[in-house]
Amino acid sequence: MEIFQPVCGADGKEYSNSCFAACAGVDFTAGACPITHKGKVLDLGDPRVDGCGWVIALDIGDEATNVRPDSLPTIFQRHELPIELTYRTTFEQSVCGRGGQIAVVEVISIK
Repeated sequence: MEIFQPVCGADGKEYSNSCFAACAGVDFTAGACPITHKGKVLDLGDPRVDGCGWVIALDIGDEATNVRPDSLPTIFQRHELPIELTYRTTFEQSVCGRGGQIAVVEVISIK
């Protein structure tokens, strides 16, 4: 059975697990590779009242994709603030709105 536990190779490629990276002969670090996208911070309302709280709408391709940051410093908590986010994907989901789900991302840096 193959185990999915992503690692980021020194070559910038993401591998399914450390075995695949080792077989490719590359050094690696645990976790998914960092991703950078432009986007904007949005306040979608109080999560206790069917809102989603602070999310980031990332510009991916021709559409915006909302994600929940695992942390968002106060300085960036401004509705419609344009940013550049470097993050890692996680397997976590968070409630957003009336029973909806939104992906949680690990924030590496915000500019």
